[in-house]
Amino acid sequence: LPVQGVVDVPPQNLLSVSAPSKGHLRSTDLLPGMEVQKGQSLALLEDARFIQLQQDYLVAKGRVELLTKDHERQLALNATKTASDKVLQEVATELNTQRITLRAMAEQLRLIGIDPEQLTAETISRSVALRSPIHGWVSSVKVNIGRYVQPTDVLFELVDPMDIHLALTLFEKDLPKVRVGQEVHARPTAHPEDEYEAEVILLGRSLDSDRSTVVHCHFTKAPKDLVPGMAMSATLESC
Repeated sequence: LPVQGVVDVPPQNLLSVSAPSKGHLRSTDLLPGMEVQKGQSLALLEDARFIQLQQDYLVAKGRVELLTKDHERQLALNATKTASDKVLQEVATELNTQRITLRAMAEQLRLIGIDPEQLTAETISRSVALRSPIHGWVSSVKVNIGRYVQPTDVLFELVDPMDIHLALTLFEKDLPKVRVGQEVHARPTAHPEDEYEAEVILLGRSLDSDRSTVVHCHFTKAPKDLVPGMAMSATLESC
């Protein structure tokens, strides 16, 4: 059964990358088609808020350390009845409040890519790196150096190549001839001498206006030279 289709990527394998916080994009060397590794720096962002957040965290950390020692001292004094229960409770409440504040600031730092455990007065930086959450390749770059970006802006779009699949168009009259697990031989329209093996994994459950539906096929071996949108001609083995 000869059919036509395109190379496709499921929505869960398409990733839009945005900045976790507003700032100026100071540098990036990404181009569409480039391969990126998980954790690789995609761009550098700068903003005065990054400096202020690091400063506030270190100040709060020092405050927690001071209150911890004061709390231990009040415990010792309270044990001998030298200090009242009220003073001890006030110190304990203030310490708990500061610990909550410190924890919240630590999570904000992690959100923008700064490890609070490694932060010191000497390592305060005005820039943060925007890192890739996956290993894949860049499908589009939507930003330029110097632009002031917001968290709602999509800066880059990445594709996870691990689940590139084949989407075939099948007409209503041929549906009875197709089943899940059926063997597929696919060839790119641009270079039909290359052949890729695949198998049917999902049949569409609705018909378009032209009485066709989409049949999704998974490649037996993940092809590295196929890109989404590439036209394919395929043959389905008989049931």
